[in-house]
Amino acid sequence: MRPALLLLLGCPPPTPVPTEADTDADADTDADADTDADADADADTDTDADTDTDADTDTDADTDTDADADADADADTDTDADTDTDTDADTDTDTDTDADVDTGCPEWPVAVGVPVADAPLQAWEALALTALRVDAGAPVSVVGPFVADVAADLVRLRATGPGTGALQVGGACPAAIDLVARWGDDRAGAPHATLGSTPVDAFQPGQDVLLVLDPHREPELVGQSVRVWLVADRDRDAWLTDPVLVDVRGAPTDRVVHGGSRADDAVLLWTVPGTTSRVDLDLVVDVDGDGLLGAGDRIDGLDGPGLTVLPDLSAAGQHPVATADHTADFATTRRVWWPTDVGEAVPLVVISHGTGHDWTWYDYLGAHLASWGYVVIAHRNDPDAGVDAAAAATVENVDAFLAEHATLEPTLAGKVDPHRIVLVGHSRGGEGVVRAVDQLGDGTLTASFDVADIALVSSIAPTVFGDPLDGSSPHGVPFHLLAGSADGDVTGGVIDWVSLGDCAACMWFRLSQGAVGLHRVTYLHGAAHDDFDCCGTDVGQGITAPLLGRAAVQAYTKGLYVALLGSVLDKDPALTELFERSEGSLPLGTGATVHRLSRSPDALWLDDFQAEPTTGVSSAGTPVTSTVSDLVEGVLDDANRSFSWVATDPMNGMTQSHHDQPSGAARGVVFDWADDAWWEVGVGSPDLSGRAHVVLDLAQGTQHPYTQALAGPATLTVALVDGQGTFARLPTGPYAPIPTPYPRMGGWTNAFHTVRLPLLDFLAASPTLDLTDVRAVRLEVGPSFGSATGRLGLERVGLD
Repeated sequence: MRPALLLLLGCPPPTPVPTEADTDADADTDADADTDADADADADTDTDADTDTDADTDTDADTDTDADADADADADTDTDADTDTDTDADTDTDTDTDADVDTGCPEWPVAVGVPVADAPLQAWEALALTALRVDAGAPVSVVGPFVADVAADLVRLRATGPGTGALQVGGACPAAIDLVARWGDDRAGAPHATLGSTPVDAFQPGQDVLLVLDPHREPELVGQSVRVWLVADRDRDAWLTDPVLVDVRGAPTDRVVHGGSRADDAVLLWTVPGTTSRVDLDLVVDVDGDGLLGAGDRIDGLDGPGLTVLPDLSAAGQHPVATADHTADFATTRRVWWPTDVGEAVPLVVISHGTGHDWTWYDYLGAHLASWGYVVIAHRNDPDAGVDAAAAATVENVDAFLAEHATLEPTLAGKVDPHRIVLVGHSRGGEGVVRAVDQLGDGTLTASFDVADIALVSSIAPTVFGDPLDGSSPHGVPFHLLAGSADGDVTGGVIDWVSLGDCAACMWFRLSQGAVGLHRVTYLHGAAHDDFDCCGTDVGQGITAPLLGRAAVQAYTKGLYVALLGSVLDKDPALTELFERSEGSLPLGTGATVHRLSRSPDALWLDDFQAEPTTGVSSAGTPVTSTVSDLVEGVLDDANRSFSWVATDPMNGMTQSHHDQPSGAARGVVFDWADDAWWEVGVGSPDLSGRAHVVLDLAQGTQHPYTQALAGPATLTVALVDGQGTFARLPTGPYAPIPTPYPRMGGWTNAFHTVRLPLLDFLAASPTLDLTDVRAVRLEVGPSFGSATGRLGLERVGLD
């Protein structure tokens, strides 16, 4: 979805009757030098050869008002639309030979926008739309940076760039059109809804929808009284044929647009009510207040919903559910849930349990996903046979179900899509599903389906017995990791299993290191290992922070997986947003702190610390400079597993890697501050205009004295610096404050959190910033820029 300035024009006015036959061949060679050879065909018969070299003040009273803007006082009523703008009272030698043969051609009532030709834009978007009615079948041609789509008697003009062009209909009547083209993102020059201070498009029941109009990007609206509407979503064609505004709230909101900051102009539009179904809306600012979407109005939602109201994703969906158990032998035993009204073939979700768990323990998740339209199976694993056996059991049960489901459950015949398979595993099963992907890829396991048929693999509190870069790697398959900070079984890395020494198998963050496709991590504060099943006995580890409990964790998990599957399988933008923003996205009612890591395979990493292992050079080879304290670059591996701060262990609390892991282990930097300071990385390819966000993966350093003193979320400021030395700064607090580590028995684990800052917001903060010439990304810390003191780990910095 992208916003647009929609310019709607109706039919042209009646053809005016010429007041004279005026055929003046007016060679118009006066010295006004405007040289417009506009051949404006206005048939005036005055014989003023207009060859004067005088100041062109001829008052020949032929009343020609030709729109050639050359207002030489000859007011002859021709309406030709040529756009040269000289107002010549002038001393010009105007050589325009416009043979002025007036055919009485009407002037189109064209509304104009504001050209922004000098803006550093990613690409010119089709954001200026003009609709004209013409005679059906009339030939149409265009000149200039736009295209015309003709359907019956409607011509739609769409901008492809800035500037002026012309429309020719039926071989006559050129019309000058000014085009609006803006940055290709829904933050630019259009209304957008916010949740708090963060621009968002997806809302859940109980959340407040605010409107923000950026006065710096919409100066023409400052001081105006406008009317704001939330209307049912329509596409372009529907808006063109029906521009009437009908507000879903019952009435629009009247608003005076203020100057100052964007925050000053925020106004509450709506508190989202409860709903059992999704609602897609468009947001319209009716500038002239006529109750119609028309020229000069703003719309967010012309090419897709402007905002989406989501139902409670943790509540049951709208499909009735059936369930059955299938047992052929010990190895192929499973429980199946499916929507009884399933129409077309739907994805298959597979749940694999862990050691000491059971295949019957996941009814809460299987039934829930079936109610949202998925076919789900949970299969039996051999609880004592290890990770390879769990991987083999997953593949064997999927293969058997695909072959047998039509016979065992005839209503499912043709209703299971074998090319959209989702593997979900818990504990040792969580590693097993990743191992299944790896072994299907290398041929160790074979089946009627292959890696290309696996749309997503998700691991819940997984073990890591295998090498996460070779053997237990999701490779390019989209990967998701869900873990609980209070896990008392697979703890994340603290010493608790004597037989395992430093418990490398407990360090579940490592499992995602082999992911090279879409990669997401969800780390839920207060969740224990067996909160994700019905019947396990781990009660969790907590000190001062509360434990969520099984009911809250399972409600969260149900909503999380509905959002995850819709985002990955259906590419749903509203559900994807829940993973890519911080404020108000998920926890879906738990009230818990959640760390969210979200990485796109298309991101450009300025520094991921995997090469050039020095603090002065980035992995991309660009210079790195800083004034922060205690800067250390290295493998993200806690040295002693106690997680208690000691100055000799700068990577305290880090479990993203392990000292026995081969080359390619996750690396990063850590640093702290007690005053204003900065860390800066150079940008090797300075043109950022093709990117949308600055992306940072950050974590607070566990149990460091500065972290203890802060005792809350950490904030900082990110600056872009261009070649002219312009600084554009954004504080991270309104977008994604870095959560405090969770205090638990046995020590705290560092969890990285993704901060994504829109490039458009940098432009709003500093309009002179040149996005085509950005030389550095700087992290500014200290009392002038955020938290007065702090300790941070940085795993990646880049752009998406």
